[in-house]
Amino acid sequence: MSSLIVPKISAKEALVTPDLSLPLIGPQPRPYDFSDDKYEVLSASAQFFLRFALAFNLGYRVWLAPVDSTKYSTGHVFGRDVRETSKVADLPRPQLPVELYEFESCPFCRKVREAVTILDIDVMFRPCPKEGPNWRRQVLEATGKAQFPYMKDPNTGAAMFESDDIVRYLFTNYGKGSVPLV
Repeated sequence: MSSLIVPKISAKEALVTPDLSLPLIGPQPRPYDFSDDKYEVLSASAQFFLRFALAFNLGYRVWLAPVDSTKYSTGHVFGRDVRETSKVADLPRPQLPVELYEFESCPFCRKVREAVTILDIDVMFRPCPKEGPNWRRQVLEATGKAQFPYMKDPNTGAAMFESDDIVRYLFTNYGKGSVPLV
């Protein structure tokens, strides 16, 4: 059996505060504050929370309702049904999928993808990465430009570049006519 060895020190020695004069590494501590680089993360995250208010579809709504087995619900919480609705079913829908030529890292393409998500319309995405062998070449041959996003709507014959024009077109033809703020 091993025994614990405890060094014997006097009461006066135990009350002496050790010297902790170590150099400070990093920014000066500030209570209840973010460092400057954290504001970038916060502002980038704000976009997600603002868009979450739309729940990714136009007119999306979720609520708790009394249990009713004859109606659709996505689950049960606290003895109530969780119900969801969306207004996209009442909007005009394209007969054929809209064709969208785009690439993932482009912020303008992202804007159009988000509009498509809000409207919940059928889209045929044509990925056009740099040096891509397929769809990028098709756009260049058809239009003389390798600019993205590029949209073709086989339902109306419309074809256009410029994300703002595409978003406005989609909300005019397949939405309520006006582009939402978020």
